[in-house]
Amino acid sequence: MRFLIIIAVFFLSIEINAQMPVWTVGNARTQPEKQGELALLWKSRYGLNERTELSINLLGTIFAPNVSIKRNWLKKKKSWYLSTRHALYTPYTGMIILEKRNYNEYVADPKLNIIMTNELLFSKWLKKATTCTFPNHLLTITAGFKYPFMKNENYKEKPDSLLIKNEYLYLQTVPIYPALPIWYFAVDLDGFITESMNYAFDVEFYSKNWNIDSYILQNKGLLIFGITKNIRLAAGYQLYFTNKIGVSPLFDLIWNFRRTKKDDRKLFDKKMKIKLE
Repeated sequence: MRFLIIIAVFFLSIEINAQMPVWTVGNARTQPEKQGELALLWKSRYGLNERTELSINLLGTIFAPNVSIKRNWLKKKKSWYLSTRHALYTPYTGMIILEKRNYNEYVADPKLNIIMTNELLFSKWLKKATTCTFPNHLLTITAGFKYPFMKNENYKEKPDSLLIKNEYLYLQTVPIYPALPIWYFAVDLDGFITESMNYAFDVEFYSKNWNIDSYILQNKGLLIFGITKNIRLAAGYQLYFTNKIGVSPLFDLIWNFRRTKKDDRKLFDKKMKIKLE
């Protein structure tokens, strides 16, 4: 009983001044200009302008330095969005760490490689906005591929699982060192349940070298809670299916921030009006 009371007090103490916006992870929307999200485990994002979003997985840079840009090309306000996302990363530092720890079966040669990711994303609100409600349930379809600039023929002799092994621990599959192209399709659904609670659900299909027989199927489900107006907690699960089935928990802590001028700092002390496009 005491535990239930503590949980009730926690959720009743959540401070949200307006509808918490649906996040931009996995869909065609971008961060508003000069606003960002600093994530503990997931990609941190920042709106360079109203149509361009910069993101970096800060923790992931220890193993694989990375950067990505999402650009919105077409949109109809409160209806649909068409965007592309382009990313580069290198697993070089990760290869060095694995080699020093004698995990040589995971180390490819050459260690220095750059992997390029390109995605096409289309998102549409299933529930349209009204004079009294925000739009809700954003459906996204994504098609993309990851391609290495340098190939290693000897890498083919290593197990296929190296491409995706243990990557279910991340919120997004990132092959450690692909020697061959990986293409993928994804369906994502994001929305809000209450003013202080959002959800995210997706299914992703990955295949190596355009081969339908070499694949991984992933499913993620998340609930995002607004703890304060600037801090959110994401928690959920991830399933993956290949020649076996695996499951792992997901967790992240996200801090929302926005860049302001010196004479505009007082806005942080005021309630921020949420604008959904």
